[in-house]
Order: sequence, then structure tokens, then C-alpha cells
Amino acid sequence: IALHDRSREEQVLLGSWFRRDADMLARLDCRQLFERCDAILGSITAETLMILRTFDVYPLAAGGGVFNPRQQRVVAVELTTNPDLDGQVARVVRLGFMWAGSIHRPEQVVVFKQEAKK
Repeated sequence: IALHDRSREEQVLLGSWFRRDADMLARLDCRQLFERCDAILGSITAETLMILRTFDVYPLAAGGGVFNPRQQRVVAVELTTNPDLDGQVARVVRLGFMWAGSIHRPEQVVVFKQEAKK
């Protein structure tokens, strides 16, 4: 699971770093290198999930929607003025995993919280 986390985090970091640099985006050689690294990290992440499945370890599919405290842990809150978003998952920070039918690690999520009215 740690190998999956590290490869996924590196893929996200590389993508955000590359997209911030307009000079790199404009250079074909940099873009090709980024795409190759992104594909390799994506492959490692996918292969790690396949290996975990052989040990009866599966990613949780909780994802978005209403925060589920049985399968998710809040690691940050994002304020919103939209009352319909209050208590909804804004994004998944780290996948959760099931092992042998039980939650091994809950998903780590950012949850929307409605700003208090002034």
C-alpha cells in the first residue's frame, strides 16, 4: 500500500509541477519526458493494485458524495458558500483499502463545510 501511495503521490506532484511551468509546457522534449514519466508512474500504480488484489486487498470505492465516517477520515476542510455542498467530499487525498473484507485503512478526504453566516 505504501508503494502505491508513493507512486501515486509522485505522479500527482510531477503533473502539478510540470503544468505550472509554461516554458516546459512549450518544449516538446519536456512534454514527451513528462508524458513518459506519467505513464510509467501510472503503470506502477496500476500494477501495485493488481498485486494487492492477490492478497485480498482492494481499494475502497467510497469516493465522492456525502462524507462516510465508517470508510473515510477528514484530513482537511474546504469552506463553501453553497449549502448543498456542506458535508460532501471535495476530493480524495489518499485511497482507502479493504483487506479480507474489513477496512484496513480509511480513505483520506477533504470535506466541504459551509461558511458560517455573518
